[in-house]
Formats: sequence, structure tokens, C-alpha cells
Amino acid sequence: MLATCVVTGCSDDGSSSASSTSSTSASATAVCESADQLRSSLATLGDVQVVQQGTDAAKQAFATVKKDAQQLADDAQDQFSDQADAVRSDVDDVQSALDAAVKDPSAAGLQALAAGVGTLVTDGQTLVDDVEKTC
Repeated sequence: MLATCVVTGCSDDGSSSASSTSSTSASATAVCESADQLRSSLATLGDVQVVQQGTDAAKQAFATVKKDAQQLADDAQDQFSDQADAVRSDVDDVQSALDAAVKDPSAAGLQALAAGVGTLVTDGQTLVDDVEKTC
């Protein structure tokens, strides 16, 4: 029985390398699509004037960025782990600043939120730029 398994196990019809190649291509496509989505949502978030427009505008734009950033960070984790981790951390920081600004919409809270958004936009854009070089 072992001999039968060894003989059949050694035959190679090349299908595994073909499926591996198409899987790699599909994941590369997913990473590139995720980068495009994050670029768009970051631009929208970057246009929000937190101090002038308040937390509702920031919440709406941030919800999309949060989803898109998480998707790109997951898709790009293998190749861009440092940048992906930085974006995840920035998302957490903005979420905390947004929660604080909603509880206490003071000028200082809104400025902290604006600063966090600025960092997220910058780090997110860096990740998108790095990923798009591979697309």
C-alpha cells in the first residue's frame, strides 16, 4: 500500500504550479484593487475639514477608510508588513481620537483628530504608492 501511495504521489501533471501562478496573479490583482480603493477613500478623508465640518463628516469618511485600509493591510501584509502595521495603528489612533472628539467636541479634541487623520492619510498614501509600484 505504501508503494502505491509513493508512486501515485510522485506523478506531477504540472497543475499545482499552474494553480499557484493563477492564485498569485489573483492575489496581486486583489492587492492592486485594494490600493485603488484606499487611495480614493483617503482622498475623501483628506478633504474633510474636521475643525470646520465636525465629527459627523469625519465619521462618514473614516468608516470607508477604515474598511479599505483593513482590506489593503490584509491583502498586502506579506509584502508590506511594516507599512500595513503602521496603517493599522493609525486607524486605531484615529478611531480613539474620533471617539474622544465625539464625547468632547472641543477645539483641542478636533485638532487631535485632524492630526491623526493627517498621519493616517500620509501613511496610507505611502502604503498605496509602494503597493502600486508592484501593480
